[in-house]
Amino acid sequence: MKASVGKNEVNKASQKGKIAIFGVTHIPGSAERLMLLAEALNESGFLLLYESTLYSTLLQQGYALEEALQFTGDAPSDVIFAVSFGGDGTFLSSLHRLSDPSTPLLPINSGNLGFLTELTPSQAIEQVQCLKKGKYTIQKRALISLYKEGTLLGNAFNEIAIERDETGTLISVDAWINGDFLAKYRGNGLLIATPSGSTAYSLSLNGPIVDPRSEVLILTPIAPHTLTLRPMVIPNNVEITLKVESRAANFAVAIDGKTMLFSTKQPLTIKLSDNTINILKLSERSFADVVRSKLLWGETVHPIK
Repeated sequence: MKASVGKNEVNKASQKGKIAIFGVTHIPGSAERLMLLAEALNESGFLLLYESTLYSTLLQQGYALEEALQFTGDAPSDVIFAVSFGGDGTFLSSLHRLSDPSTPLLPINSGNLGFLTELTPSQAIEQVQCLKKGKYTIQKRALISLYKEGTLLGNAFNEIAIERDETGTLISVDAWINGDFLAKYRGNGLLIATPSGSTAYSLSLNGPIVDPRSEVLILTPIAPHTLTLRPMVIPNNVEITLKVESRAANFAVAIDGKTMLFSTKQPLTIKLSDNTINILKLSERSFADVVRSKLLWGETVHPIK
């Protein structure tokens, strides 16, 4: 969907660097923290454009936004960066709504775990001047693309999941890598994840944790019917071909959680996308530090007495 900016906003918006704001405010206190961040950004000379649903929600919560700008659909292509305020789910939905995939995206965590959204609102407010002065880094993250008969169907940041459409029915997923047959995956399906997605759905399936800088893809079986099928790490410069067989007429494909249905025996292709996502980083926190703190690696677990 193309972006649409509100009436009488073009001249006003051209005066300052524009920032698109995506977010959710259902967690207690998150709306207040978002407005504190917005105030700091405004005072630093940025012009904020709120995603229309977020704009309406904030108005309903009593915040005075009558003079604020809003947009519907995708973020305008001329924003200098976008902010995702929420959890990892908000981040995923935000990156799929960038008109220009090269637009930097700043993830801010107002939720719980947050592997992708590691920066807290208070940390972001403290570092607003770094944004103004350009004192930040851009981390490029890989995307993978799904094709059917040469037609691009979508890009995934975390994963593409090939799953059964009906519960109680197994599916078989035949997989080829660069035309070389790999295996028949019998079970609930097969997950193809990026390094960024290694801490998402794939992790819950006992897939490996992979540093996001790694140039690899992860094949993780979903509830395999045999114990011999295990997760596998492969180079990201290969082409994966998949063919599904099932007693059901259809199977499901979820691209970062967005599901579509396909007829069985319809071959699909997955390969590395030509595009990348640019994540705006305000901290020097390493991936090792994020994993250690989020998963409590090395922490002593004391029994409850």
